[in-house]
Amino acid sequence: MQIRILVLAVAACTESSSLTDAGTDGKPGDAGLGPCAARTLCLQPKLVTTGPPPTAPRLVVAWFQPRHVSGLPPMPVEIGYDVAFVPSLARYDIPLDKVRAPTTDSVLLCQWDQGQCQHTAPIPPIGFALPLVLEDDNGNGHIDASEISFFTARGGGMTYTVWSQDAHAPGTRALAYSDGTPTYLGEIFTQSIAAGVQSHGLLPAGFDSKLAGPDTGDGADFALCPASSSCQITLPRLVGAENP
Repeated sequence: MQIRILVLAVAACTESSSLTDAGTDGKPGDAGLGPCAARTLCLQPKLVTTGPPPTAPRLVVAWFQPRHVSGLPPMPVEIGYDVAFVPSLARYDIPLDKVRAPTTDSVLLCQWDQGQCQHTAPIPPIGFALPLVLEDDNGNGHIDASEISFFTARGGGMTYTVWSQDAHAPGTRALAYSDGTPTYLGEIFTQSIAAGVQSHGLLPAGFDSKLAGPDTGDGADFALCPASSSCQITLPRLVGAENP
């Protein structure tokens, strides 16, 4: 199942703000060479202003804490996927099996008690991540946690990557209370949660977004700032979230 997501992006610059296709070179892995493979997040690049594609060196998937949690830094982050960014592709494919699940509780949306994430609580811990294009500021060939910035990213996907230890169907305790009222996860997920790492489309893109079912992020727009411009990507924020 595929849901096409419209880009919500703000360009803080003087050029035209119309969206344009970024990929034209027809390189391996580009759209047009076949459908998106199973268990793959396929992103369609869109320039938020006119100009050449960005040349930032790394494409990452970054896990982050969606809420402000007492005792934690303002927004803990963790890298789940980190590869070289190739400019001018017509499609960017991220194999979900190559995205590492979060390894630290600090990036999980969960019930916290005395500074501890409650893994056995009725509402389980869930990880949320966004695809980003980032500068490798120290030039060490990968993105360090200190280099993850959602506000200076050169690109961002209009889709969420989600991790869950277990699967959760609609109406189960993770998503709804006994009277049918949605839990905070039930406010975010409109359908089921699958186990492992999955892609989820947005309903709609923007602030207070909800998530479609698992494996619906394919075809999402990948908003990119041109190399010649200074602009800011407005990344989607989930309903009830405070980050990014």
